[in-house]
Amino acid sequence: MFMKRSLRRIIWTVAIVVVLVVVCVRGKEEWPPIELKELGVPAIVSEPVTVAFKGGERISLMVKYLGFIPAGVVRMDVKEVQYLGRETYYLACEAKSSRFFSFFCQVHSVFESYMDANNLYSLRFEEHSRAGRHADERLTVYDQESLIAETSEEGKLGSRKVKIAENTQDFLSALYFLRTRKLEEGDTFTINLNDRKKNYQVEVKVSGKEEVEIPQGRFSAYVVEVKAMRAGKREASPKAAFTIWLSDDERKLPVLIRARTSIGPIKAYLLEGEGR
Repeated sequence: MFMKRSLRRIIWTVAIVVVLVVVCVRGKEEWPPIELKELGVPAIVSEPVTVAFKGGERISLMVKYLGFIPAGVVRMDVKEVQYLGRETYYLACEAKSSRFFSFFCQVHSVFESYMDANNLYSLRFEEHSRAGRHADERLTVYDQESLIAETSEEGKLGSRKVKIAENTQDFLSALYFLRTRKLEEGDTFTINLNDRKKNYQVEVKVSGKEEVEIPQGRFSAYVVEVKAMRAGKREASPKAAFTIWLSDDERKLPVLIRARTSIGPIKAYLLEGEGR
């Protein structure tokens, strides 16, 4: 039985390497480095409505594929800025592939979100991604009063506007919004989310609390099940489904994240959570 499991793992690993080579092998063209152009000016949120996070926080996560292959590191930072006359949280997330994955397909992505500090919803979201020979530059501006999201993509003429629900999040601000919620076992609620000109309803269920162990130690954490369903459509399966373990304290740090994808399981665990 052990030999069979080991053989299956070897076959999986070889298959993954082959897929990466075929799909993601880099060409001779080198993409320029991603340069962040932070908008607004530094500020201090005068009357914070949450204690889960504040300016200066930095979170780092280690991402592993199939449970044992280092896939990369994700770093998330929070700053407090004045943007369009509003007090906002500037959320920046940078993801880089590991040396192993970069040998086949180097990935470097940066996501920027401006979250209204009083209403805790998204005002602006930018994506800058590099994966092998492919690049993606995208900007979405949210008018939360008129309930309109306008998305433009580099290389495509014009922009597209879509109607959104109240208190809509982008996928980065949604994680921070989740951390602001008071969690109790059995709680269920929905987060409205917009991404790539599509609207989703993120169903959140708090299934309980448990002790979870990661390389950094043991944590008491809320177990939160998350499913993202396309808004307005009845579908047999969610577009995305994963489980997050959030620390059982006022910060609700993402201690562990597990997701199953079409090419295998992925997990991310907390490396550091500084800034308090």
